This record gives sequence, C-alpha cells and structure tokens, in this order.
Amino acid sequence: MTCGFLQINRFLEILLKSELNADNRYEKFRDDEDKTKKTLMHYAAELDFLHVTKTLVKKCPCLLALETETLLKPEKRGLLPVELALTMENDDVAAYLIRMMWHEK
Repeated sequence: MTCGFLQINRFLEILLKSELNADNRYEKFRDDEDKTKKTLMHYAAELDFLHVTKTLVKKCPCLLALETETLLKPEKRGLLPVELALTMENDDVAAYLIRMMWHEK
C-alpha cells in the first residue's frame, strides 16, 4: 500500500474521532452531488481502498447495510457497498465486506 492510502486512512481516523463527527454525522453522510447518494463506505469500496473500508467498518458498522439510492424503476433497489466492490472487481474489498457482513449476523 502506498503512503497516500495510509495518509487517507489516518485522516479518516482523525475525522471520525474528532468533534467534527458529533452525532456520528459521517455515518449519516450521503453525497448530495452524486445521483445515487453514496456513503463513505460506498466510495471506499468503489475506489478499492481496503484500509479505509476496514476503518469505516470498525467505526461505522451500520454503513455495511446502507444501499445507494436507485435511479431505476421502483422495483429496482440500490447497491450495498459490497455489491459496488464486486461490480468494480475490487476483490479484496469485496471479500473483506462479505466476511464482515457474515460476522454481523
């Protein structure tokens, strides 16, 4: 893993511990500029940021079960972070998320 990924992960850890995360605001965060309203874990899964994904699972486990908003007909549903990782072929992140979802049951 490159130094940049470690710095991103460290930055995330600091944010999650800081008062900026009062009332767990980052657990509730959805990107309003994205049509599907992705969460931080969706972005970590999509971008193949394994360490960031691990930090988010540890600090915000409820993000595992949040789906994106759907852009299709009402009978379709949004994607879980694990499904986004699988779609992007980010195998390490997808495998980790599957293990964590199994552990949560």
